[in-house]
Amino acid sequence: MGLMRGLLITVAWLLSCMAASYALNQAGVPLSPLLINLVFYAGLLALPIAGLIRRDWLMALAPAAFLAAWAAISEGHAQLLMARAGPELGAQALPPLGSIDTLSVAGRGGLNVNAARTGGVSSLMEWECRSWCASALRQGKVRTLVLRERPGPDLKAFRAFRLASGAACASADTEATARQRQLTKDANATPDCITSEARDSLPDGIHLNMIQQTGLVGAGSLCCQSARFTRVEAGGETELAHWRMGNATTVLPLPVILSGLAGGSGVTAHFMARDVPLGTPYWFDGALDAVLSAPVTWRN
Repeated sequence: MGLMRGLLITVAWLLSCMAASYALNQAGVPLSPLLINLVFYAGLLALPIAGLIRRDWLMALAPAAFLAAWAAISEGHAQLLMARAGPELGAQALPPLGSIDTLSVAGRGGLNVNAARTGGVSSLMEWECRSWCASALRQGKVRTLVLRERPGPDLKAFRAFRLASGAACASADTEATARQRQLTKDANATPDCITSEARDSLPDGIHLNMIQQTGLVGAGSLCCQSARFTRVEAGGETELAHWRMGNATTVLPLPVILSGLAGGSGVTAHFMARDVPLGTPYWFDGALDAVLSAPVTWRN
């Protein structure tokens, strides 16, 4: 009986805090989330103290039991959402691409990669032709690899990288290209180099666009990391596949009351939510493996 009484008191206290927050908001005196949650958890702490004074051990355990049940429901709801992920989420098989002459890559804000494959690096600059780029060119996976140009004034939109040898490697070019040669040179490789040239537009070929969205979004909305594969021809793009994650929301493992937040036509009190990603994260390295049908070298 003591545990049940304590749980009822805990739930009543939570509802009272929410009702008080809502009433004050409607009266034009909104409470900050920090204040209302300090009041709520201070009340929870008072219940075990009262239980210990009364020697009612089960009542003293009621807040801990309530919080444990809340956390279990939160995690259970998250697992249920992930299990119900729709068929539109997930990796789709790419159509046969054949021999790829030109591959272009884009990823606003960087290319997220699996740190286990790169020696601890989780994001690559989208304009740098590092080890993965040189490996793809030297292994003959692709003839031309096109990246977005480094942000800055007076730069063209893209830069095309190719494998070269002989006189092409000895020719004078920009300092930026010389740095790229030094970064991508393999000490055990044949005497060749990676050359580059600026381009105004995206060339024909296969285009891989890595999309990264962050932040809490509405339940059921698509979000997070995705990989979009297209074929570029004569300035147009045809989608080949789109690997997407989904997103849903559930409450935090601990109750956190939000108050003083306007929503629609009124102000309501509710609980802080958390993102529940649906599906596998799509890193750039996995998407590139799918395009090239073989892994490349990721460590410098």
